[in-house]
Amino acid sequence: MLTKADIPISEVITSLSSFRVEAGFLVPTPTGLEKSILDAHEDLRFFLAKSGLHNFDKQGQGPENKIKIPANIITEGGVIGTYASLYRPNTKSGDPRIWISKLNTYSKPWNLIALFVSNGQLFVFNASDPTVWKSMNNTNSPLYLALMAAGSNYSLVETELLRKLKAIEAAGFVRSTTNAASGVGDTLEKLLGISRNSSKNPDYKGIEIKASRRNNPNQTQRSVLFSMVPKWGISELKNGAEILETYGYLSPATKQVELYVTVKHQPNRQGLFLDLDAKNGLIVNEHQSNGTRKPVVSWKLNELQEELSKKHKQTFWVKAKNRPDSGHEYFHYFEVMATASPFVSYFGPLVLSNQISMDYTLSTKLRPSGAPFARDHGYLWKIANNSFDSLFPPPRIIDLAKLTI
Repeated sequence: MLTKADIPISEVITSLSSFRVEAGFLVPTPTGLEKSILDAHEDLRFFLAKSGLHNFDKQGQGPENKIKIPANIITEGGVIGTYASLYRPNTKSGDPRIWISKLNTYSKPWNLIALFVSNGQLFVFNASDPTVWKSMNNTNSPLYLALMAAGSNYSLVETELLRKLKAIEAAGFVRSTTNAASGVGDTLEKLLGISRNSSKNPDYKGIEIKASRRNNPNQTQRSVLFSMVPKWGISELKNGAEILETYGYLSPATKQVELYVTVKHQPNRQGLFLDLDAKNGLIVNEHQSNGTRKPVVSWKLNELQEELSKKHKQTFWVKAKNRPDSGHEYFHYFEVMATASPFVSYFGPLVLSNQISMDYTLSTKLRPSGAPFARDHGYLWKIANNSFDSLFPPPRIIDLAKLTI
């Protein structure tokens, strides 16, 4: 049946091979499109089994054994979510059948339909459609991005983001948007076209982005995991103002009361430290003085774990070299460490081993009337950069200058 395709299959194979992509093929007949049923020929069955999507040899006959798997039809303008039905009828010796829902909308009889797999998902496109086929040469088209993702083992969104980061790397040093410590992240977000907002959702289509300075690779630094306020209802102190009033210090620079300190399991100079209350499922910030200790504020451990899981389902930790020039800071973003699926059950033990810590960022500000009020920039949970392997499965290290994508 493949020999009846209206375009040479050899040309399609050559183009797909240039992307390092292996594909299976279908050629719909007029009857097949009309009845929404196509033969799953031997080559296609081998392709589906090899890709791990489906093995017809292990499938029983009859409608009760039919299965559906997610599928994506790629058009010139986008990706259409659908599904593929895979089954063996009770008649005709159970010859395998396949149907891709919506295929008759995007194909005609004797068109060559290509199927490939990327990150465990089935993608389909009509190689006989000139507009779809030509879009393969457009580096921003859905087909190009999907093929790049399939050939590089990166998802569509990862491929899109990595291509943008590679372009940023190629630009060299860029001037920071601000002289604040947050400049390395703020500048990268602006370059990526990400608007600043208060959402706790990942930054880029499901991928969290964290940028940090990395001039000295041996320097021990920490990276922010997320920010979470204490559970005031179960805490001894009920808000940031009370924390600031109780444990703040007078800043020589601003002449205001501030509390910018790191709190670990080991007590800091203020006597503040973190402890795990395993019985009640809490992480407690306590204060120790003259041999006595008392609670300050608490967090529910399961909520910290849930936030870690939600925030870092997939994260790009972007490293940047930085340098000063004429009173401004410049960044060169050069490397990505990609992590996924953190070991949330290790959160408590990593607190106890001083690898996860929490930073207070509290200060006194004055209202227009002159009345003081407490301001916080987050209760920042951080991890030591040399402890990533304890919290995440082995990451992928991506040198942006050497990346081919």
